[in-house]
Amino acid sequence: MGFISHVIRDRKTAVFTKETCLCAGAAAGLCFGNSYAASPGGVDTFAAFFSYGLESAKDPETYQKFCDRMPEKSRRKFLEGERMHVDSETAKKFIDDEITAIPEISGKYAVFKPLEDLVEGEVPVSVIFTVNPVELAALMHLAGSLPGGNGLTASSRISACQALGSKVLQESKKEVPNAVLGMTDLAGRGHCRNVIPNEYMTYSVPWNMFLAMEEAAPKSFFQTMTWEKFKE
Repeated sequence: MGFISHVIRDRKTAVFTKETCLCAGAAAGLCFGNSYAASPGGVDTFAAFFSYGLESAKDPETYQKFCDRMPEKSRRKFLEGERMHVDSETAKKFIDDEITAIPEISGKYAVFKPLEDLVEGEVPVSVIFTVNPVELAALMHLAGSLPGGNGLTASSRISACQALGSKVLQESKKEVPNAVLGMTDLAGRGHCRNVIPNEYMTYSVPWNMFLAMEEAAPKSFFQTMTWEKFKE
């Protein structure tokens, strides 16, 4: 998430491959497959990490070795666990359900770049907005004005990278897709809080949904007195 946050703030391009994506959650989020299973101890290791760390590890010895490999400054986090689930069984089911739903991309690269840097012939999977509460409300209203849907926003308990990648790709395959609210992941937000302020969220939409919103915008509430109040 750290590299992606610099794309957002600094308008730079970031390119990822399965080999260079070292975070298991990010690899899943960028549709590079199940990196949880490839880690020492497999899914059980991350089931412990997402719950109570060493205390909830199915194989404490293997998990301790996993923690010992971590940099000293972050080792405590792995020993204590992120505590996002009440036990390792619940965490494991969460991982299994999410991995099952994640599509794997056929290409080698996952590319994040500023929208203004798209070249002719490039068609992105999605567009990511970084928004404050008022901007979020505006985008949700705009999405809700489109025919065929009511502008629903998906807000799953997933990693920040999944909210920008795999979850949006899943939505893009639906006849009536939803937008995806992101930065609800405390760990991911913590990695980039010096780049993206605390009051900002991400709001990601499939490409076709973005085009429909863009077409609707010129005759939308953005031209009304309601919106003018927020421009004062």
